[in-house]
Amino acid sequence: MRLEKEKIRGLLLDFDMTLGNHERSAYYTIRDILKENIPSLDPLSYEFEAMCQDMLTWNLKGMVKPVEMLQKLKEKYGYEIIIEDFNNYWSSRHLEHIELYDGVRETVRYLHEKYRIAIVTDGNTKKQNYKVEVSGLLPYVDHVVTSEEVGHTKPHPDIYLKALELLNLKAEEVLFIGDRFSSDLLGANRLGIPCLWVWPKDGRVAEAPIDRIYEFRELRDIL
Repeated sequence: MRLEKEKIRGLLLDFDMTLGNHERSAYYTIRDILKENIPSLDPLSYEFEAMCQDMLTWNLKGMVKPVEMLQKLKEKYGYEIIIEDFNNYWSSRHLEHIELYDGVRETVRYLHEKYRIAIVTDGNTKKQNYKVEVSGLLPYVDHVVTSEEVGHTKPHPDIYLKALELLNLKAEEVLFIGDRFSSDLLGANRLGIPCLWVWPKDGRVAEAPIDRIYEFRELRDIL
């Protein structure tokens, strides 16, 4: 479904990799963990950087849990890091490095003058709300809808329907903006919600009929 700007009254926004620069946040989280747990390794060495880059790749693929990254690290580099409940440890450390893409805060502030806005995100409600608050977006967001609150992750329809209910808008009256086809965009499209794909200029292509931007701040020129 293609964008019809004149019908749009509200925006549904993904957070990670759409508003929040998860790649930078994850990278600096990984550096902190390695520096704290392998103090003998020079953090400016090629070996340290190689470990960081590998762990970042494993994290960004989203195919392994944080604790599984430690096992892969041991298998490849021989370093063993033992941290009790590492998944929660990772999550709490990651919150220390929340960072938005350039121009996001100013763009959301601009858009909030024209549209109702809900952030629709997978994850723990407390942590996702903290991300929105610490990043300075809270004054410009009407609602934050999380998978924990709804009981389903994207692309399940309930998370989008909850956002529509809170905004008091119909599917055709909102625009969903996200980075992942398999969750963000697929779920919205199934409900007849127009979508906009945010993905950097890295050579990735898509033949599906969807409008695309390369940086979130481009929305100021579109909406």
